[in-house]
Amino acid sequence: MLAESVTLLARREQAGPGVARALNITEGDPVIHWKRLRRADGGPMCVEDAFLNEVLLPGFLQTGLPDSLYSLLAARGLRPSAAEDQLTADLANPIDADLLELNTGDPVLRHSRRGLVGDIVIELSRSVYAGARFTWWSPLTVSL
Repeated sequence: MLAESVTLLARREQAGPGVARALNITEGDPVIHWKRLRRADGGPMCVEDAFLNEVLLPGFLQTGLPDSLYSLLAARGLRPSAAEDQLTADLANPIDADLLELNTGDPVLRHSRRGLVGDIVIELSRSVYAGARFTWWSPLTVSL
């Protein structure tokens, strides 16, 4: 599938209590909020809200938004080396439904991620996937 992202919002904000807690910063600290509609073959698959600690990424909004967040993080030596993921089955609210071209109440998958570099949280993302258009695949490996 041909993947593309459409930026819906990119701005500096003050961290609210949930974002601050997840990023291990103080409420009111500056964060970058980057909201994107993720598409596959032209069809909406996901709405993603990424929150980044602005102190760790000076100039992020001034340098032009990258095609890939993780490529930009890697270029700055901040590519996450670990992540904490949470998945929840849910139903689309009116905003989800509008952006994902669904009906209110259609199934969606909510995904939250904290991306870490060592013990530093670099990214918080909250995504909503169109349930009928998405399959979650996660390999499991065991180190011996």
